[in-house]
Amino acid sequence: MTEINAFEKSDDFQTAFGNGIIATEGDQWRRQRDVLQPFFTRKQVAEYSDQMVEATQRRVDTWLDREILDIEDSSLSQVRSVSLPLWLAEDFIYRSP
Repeated sequence: MTEINAFEKSDDFQTAFGNGIIATEGDQWRRQRDVLQPFFTRKQVAEYSDQMVEATQRRVDTWLDREILDIEDSSLSQVRSVSLPLWLAEDFIYRSP
């Protein structure tokens, strides 16, 4: 990419996504990516993908027909309910290859 500054994130984007890896740029993004990257190798994701699918299905099963959902609250809640238990589980400790 030759014109990286042409793709800066807007204030609205920053407001919506906060200071997480999706919304940050530059050195802060690199630090966050370096910390998170080991959790997203093909092998690591394969080890917990079934748990992610099960947690998502449990969430979907709670939805009512024609229910109106707040997508932001629902998404954040789902991310927390899927990721935190996985990352904090005793058997979910990063093992270097």
